[in-house]
Amino acid sequence: MKGRKTFFDEKIVRREYTLTISIILTILIWLMRADYSIHTWIGLTLTLGIAYMITGMQKNFSLIRKHTEFMPTIFLIFSAACCIPSALTINSIALPALVVAEFFLFTSYKRDKPYPQIYSCFTFLGIGTLCFPPLLLLLPIILISMRGFLRVLKGRNIFAAILGLLTPYWFYLAYLLLVDESLSALFIFNRFSITIPNYSILTSPQLITDSVIFIIVMIAAAHILKNAFYEKLRTRMFLYSLLLQTIFLMGFNLLLPQYQHTWNLLIIFLATPFIAHYFALNKSKSIGLVFIIFILTLLALSAINTDYIYEHLISISF
Repeated sequence: MKGRKTFFDEKIVRREYTLTISIILTILIWLMRADYSIHTWIGLTLTLGIAYMITGMQKNFSLIRKHTEFMPTIFLIFSAACCIPSALTINSIALPALVVAEFFLFTSYKRDKPYPQIYSCFTFLGIGTLCFPPLLLLLPIILISMRGFLRVLKGRNIFAAILGLLTPYWFYLAYLLLVDESLSALFIFNRFSITIPNYSILTSPQLITDSVIFIIVMIAAAHILKNAFYEKLRTRMFLYSLLLQTIFLMGFNLLLPQYQHTWNLLIIFLATPFIAHYFALNKSKSIGLVFIIFILTLLALSAINTDYIYEHLISISF
């Protein structure tokens, strides 16, 4: 993979102004399509905060083996194009919860006693499932990643995972008892059910969004599978873990299309490292052109979703 630096690598990938431009572009896209309610500002703040956490993941785990801030750049532009501010609900809390959970999960890699990291990881996953119950479907996939890639699935670690997952529910139970609410609210399975998928509820912009995400993720996934052996073992295992989770999340999106917006935000986060890897480490002379097509596609997708917002105002309900 070593070779001469391309113009794209020198002028785009390694430059700090790339992230600055993406932040400005993200803010503009959000403000163009928003109603300036409190949900807009909370959503924009969360998006920028998650981009900051992704920067921390790159610095701590070296998911891209060069000095670059391309990961948060990809996340900001991709999420801005696909996110609909008025569709943000309590389900969206699953995204920052998953980001923090993945950070602790990677920190546990090959530790002799990773109990605190695994407990913290599953505590945040518990918070995510409490706010977005379908996220429970991801738990077996994370356990598979812990066993197959991270090598930390052992007896005591499983106990730490169960304890961490239950911790948010204990606090929620205490809250229900404090406010004299019915304990039936504790059973989050009442909030979703797996039935025959009804794709007629999806609009044309939503189908286009799903298609764009699928194509981009598949191209980046093929790149990772082809070039992962150039990476250090730790980095390779992290990327494989994220790829496995991403593939299953796209399957869950097909299974439960009513949660399409939340699924897509989670998919974009998990896919960001290997999409950024595809652009940052690709030595093809045409990669600059591919990146331009990528940006133009996301800008077009943003315009489509913006028109959808204006024509069909989605009510916000927490």
